[in-house]
Amino acid sequence: MQTLHLARSIWKKFQLLINPYQGAAVARRGRPRVNLRRVFLGICHLVWSGYQWRALPCKYGTRSTVHQYFTEWAKSGLFLKLWKLCLAFMDKRGKIKRDVHIVDGSQVVTHSLPKTIAFISPQYRPKRAIKFSLLVDSDGTPLATTLSSANKHDTSLLDSILAENPVNNGIYRKTRLLCDKEYVGGRQE
Repeated sequence: MQTLHLARSIWKKFQLLINPYQGAAVARRGRPRVNLRRVFLGICHLVWSGYQWRALPCKYGTRSTVHQYFTEWAKSGLFLKLWKLCLAFMDKRGKIKRDVHIVDGSQVVTHSLPKTIAFISPQYRPKRAIKFSLLVDSDGTPLATTLSSANKHDTSLLDSILAENPVNNGIYRKTRLLCDKEYVGGRQE
């Protein structure tokens, strides 16, 4: 397995965002502080490789510590901020392809409905699913994502996902946008 590396310049920017979110793991007494860079690389290693938590290599620290930081950072919204910082870093260096952007979505079934809702007419009953839409460039770099209820039409999702794109600075006049027919059905453009 290949080892992940993180450039010092990007880590300094990450560190400015990570330090305020150290959460309950920060203590004045007790064990010495863990290396947050190793913890972050451990989380990236799990996401990149698809391994389970128990298969985390020891060089990233104990799996319980890495998991604790992962849950704290996920709850605080830190990963979204880091993702936007990475996109800005890539955009500044011209690594985001602007020739073609692709959007697609999927429905995910949620947990079962309460029994009291089962007696409501199906016309007014809430759907048991959510829609997930993703916008990527031609290299597959994720640019934006949205979650919505399953009864929302894809045309309204297209508008919201284009608005969510952090590198959206008037590029859609020259960019080809590829999507399913559901995303453009009923649009007047």
